[in-house]
Amino acid sequence: MAKYFTNAVKLYSTALFEFASENKKTSNLAKDFSKLKDVFSQDPSIIENISAPVYSKQEQQQLLSVVTEKLKVSSEMINFIHVLLENKRLDLFPLIADHFDALMHEASGTKIIEVTLNKEASSAEQKTIRKQLEDIFSSKLNLSFKKDEKILAGIIVKTDNKMFDASLRTKFTNLTDSVTKKM
Repeated sequence: MAKYFTNAVKLYSTALFEFASENKKTSNLAKDFSKLKDVFSQDPSIIENISAPVYSKQEQQQLLSVVTEKLKVSSEMINFIHVLLENKRLDLFPLIADHFDALMHEASGTKIIEVTLNKEASSAEQKTIRKQLEDIFSSKLNLSFKKDEKILAGIIVKTDNKMFDASLRTKFTNLTDSVTKKM
């Protein structure tokens, strides 16, 4: 079932991205995705309520129109989101938005990288990490920093389908596994 969702997410986001690229509307649609994703993440029940089977298709479309009009999204996004509603795929919207964003970054040659540290990264630390990662990846970067005290120390860098884990927690786990296997 997860593979079906993954394929559906890729299908919808890629189709919309190709349409947007051909019509020079990628940045407008990216802004629309951002607006809608913010609203849906603040209140995930919006998608559930709009998609609820207790409402007729017409009522669902009216509810969706209230949201899209309030946010002043483009007609292309309104049409797209109505297609998702029609196909009972509105629940995939946040994932489609993420994949659309990844396609935009890929097309511009920008790498999306998530950096996890055990504390908030200072401005100086962020600059140092950015410089080092730019040297490694030789491309533009879209960095996000995350705090996770559970890693104890070190750094975790995630990009695409790859992860570099130099955290103390992972080193302790690997050491423990190694010692217990030898016993």
